[in-house]
Formats: sequence, C-alpha cells, structure tokens
Amino acid sequence: SSYKINELKNYYKTIIILDKKKISIKNLKKIVKNKNILKFNFISATSGSTGKPKLILLNFDKIMTNVIKVKNFCKFKIKKNYLIAIPGYFYSSILHFFTALVSGSKFIFIEEKIFPLDLINFLEKFNVNYFGGPPIHNKWVIDSEKNLTKLEKIFSSGDFLENKTIKKYKSKKNFEFYYMYGITEASGRVCINNLKNSSRCNSVGKPLPIYKLMTRNNDIYIKSNYLF
Repeated sequence: SSYKINELKNYYKTIIILDKKKISIKNLKKIVKNKNILKFNFISATSGSTGKPKLILLNFDKIMTNVIKVKNFCKFKIKKNYLIAIPGYFYSSILHFFTALVSGSKFIFIEEKIFPLDLINFLEKFNVNYFGGPPIHNKWVIDSEKNLTKLEKIFSSGDFLENKTIKKYKSKKNFEFYYMYGITEASGRVCINNLKNSSRCNSVGKPLPIYKLMTRNNDIYIKSNYLF
C-alpha cells in the first residue's frame, strides 16, 4: 500500500494486480490471468534470505495454523491487553494481530515511531499484559520494568538483542520473554524460544511442530507442508 504501481516497477519484474474477481500478473509486457485466486489470500513483499525483493503468496489457512501453534506454545489467556508497536504492513504485525484475535485479547496497535518514554507511557496507560515489538523496544521495556507491573509476556520479533538484555529478562520472575524468529515464506514464525525454559541465552529456540530444521554444509534449511 505504500507504493504506486509505477514505483513498484523499479523494484519488481513481476507485479500482481488485484481486483474483485481476478488476479493479473504483469510480467514485462505479458499479462497472465491467474485462475487460482481462491488458493491464496495474502501477498507479502519481502527480501527474504536471497537479498532480492520478491512477492510471496500466502494461504490464510496455513497462516492460521502457525498462529494457533504459537498461541498454544505461549499459553495465551483470554481477556488480556495485547499491544504491538510494529508497522501494520510488516508481516510480524499481521501475525501478532491474528494471535491476539484467536486468544481473545484486546488488540492495541501503535503505528507511529515512538521514543522510550512514549512506549512506557503507552504500556502503563493501557494496562498492557502482552507486548510484541522489535529488540530495541524490548530493551526499553526491561530498563523500565519496575513501572510495568501489569506486563506478563513479552515477544521479540527478529534480531539483534544484546546478550546483557537477554540476561536481564532471564533474571526476572515476573516476565515471560519469548524470542520469535521466522520467515515469511514459511507462513509465520518458525522458531520460538522461552527464556524460562532455556539453559542458554540464545535467540533461536525450538522449531514449531509444523516445521523441521536441517543443516547442510553450514546452511539452514526449513521444511514444511507449504515451503519448498
């Protein structure tokens, strides 16, 4: 939504155009009508591991399978206040939204960029129980944790979080801190680490049951029913 079609041409060789009844894939001068519109529901732009911009077609059922696995792993409870401060067009933001939805939580969303004091004030103002954000926000939270008595679960999307910050979270009994790490092509988060159940302070934990991780020649491969 942030780009006009003419601007997209500078980034993508293939452009997907949506209307109510069809999908047209514009590849240079050739237009292809895709009849399989009902087989996917979400288009995401990502650089992924290749470092080159590409469009990923995601199926809603597969996204929700991932979301429900996360809900069960993190033992979400109903009637909690769930706040995220991640841009709404980021895939992690969309995953947080659906996780809050299936968990029966009140979803609170902040789109604009915020400073440390702004974030802490938001968390206090809305009596936030669950918070999801990037590593820098997680650092601000733990540095002000004495004022955040309502917080129960904190989720960090992506990396890098300093080791000393992870150790601070690990030492606190009133917080559950989760590292969520995943790729768009796999329809959601691939690995989740709960610091309370980990003997080490690392950022990548066990893969969710719907994924399998393999290493070959120092490369990491992810296998699932909807990734090849």
